[in-house]
Amino acid sequence: EKRYNYGDARPKDHQYEYRVVVDEPSIVEVFINERSVYRRELQAGTYRLRDFAFTQGANYARIVVEPVADPTRQQEYEFVIGFDSRLLSRGDTLYAASLSFPQFDIDNTVFRVNQQYGLTDEITTQYSLAFSPSALNFGLSNVIATPFGSFDASIASSYNAPLGLGLSGSISYRISGSDESPFGSLSLSAGLTTRRYTTRLAIPVTETPAPGHTIDTSFSFSGRVGPRLRYSLGGSLNWLTTDTLPTWRVTLSSGIPLIPRMSVSGSVSLYASPAVPTPLVRGQIGLNYSFNPNLSMSASTNLEDSSYVNASWRPFGSSNSSMQFSFSGIGFDDP
Repeated sequence: EKRYNYGDARPKDHQYEYRVVVDEPSIVEVFINERSVYRRELQAGTYRLRDFAFTQGANYARIVVEPVADPTRQQEYEFVIGFDSRLLSRGDTLYAASLSFPQFDIDNTVFRVNQQYGLTDEITTQYSLAFSPSALNFGLSNVIATPFGSFDASIASSYNAPLGLGLSGSISYRISGSDESPFGSLSLSAGLTTRRYTTRLAIPVTETPAPGHTIDTSFSFSGRVGPRLRYSLGGSLNWLTTDTLPTWRVTLSSGIPLIPRMSVSGSVSLYASPAVPTPLVRGQIGLNYSFNPNLSMSASTNLEDSSYVNASWRPFGSSNSSMQFSFSGIGFDDP
């Protein structure tokens, strides 16, 4: 099989800039979410401040200009911007193209191309195209960052002779809190895939569509209570429309440091499916202890049929070598 690839390696750094006019020698300080990230004395002139240390989610920025001669004549400038790590800088683009074909089988030649483009500092769009002599896939997606969270919307289509035209679409939303906030993050997603959609390009002539459309949803929420207790709640649902019941799962997890170098964690899950309509409850608890930077031990059990003990040791503090010891399948009900 032959493969040829071409494209960009990595995106540019975020290029958002803010213009500030300094009329006289002044101390200029930049705050992001009330945290000082830049402070310097500047001479009179016009400055374009760049390379802001934005965090995921909403960023409330405040720029303070304090004249050296008279600090009481202080000026402040404020702006709010949403940021997402998936964004490209305005005008920046990433693209990749590939061509592959098995030897002596030109009918299975596959060409793929995708490109991302930063429309603005808050919006990045992307398209993807893949085709072979017998099938075609095309998709569009957009990432939009706002002070109220990030939105990701996508739509895709596929076409081939055995299945015909298929469509798939999804939308997701996520927002993150600051490091000091008890609120961690929230993410929501929903998607629909029609019965004829597929991402495959090699489709047997005898292939038939799925029995029904598929609906997917998920959510996750994380945060902390006080300075020590952290928790997360997540769930997912998958429903094939020809089934009477969906498959779903909800999991609550938490962790807390008990004493220096020791922490305990636990989780509880509920699960159900068309084959198991009555929800099942599963739990797990774990303990981790670090003797020193080079030696640590952990243990976990669901108190039913799965338990393990694991130890990790880095000889003489080596960063390239480590030894692992694992003991699993411990049974508490053996005579």
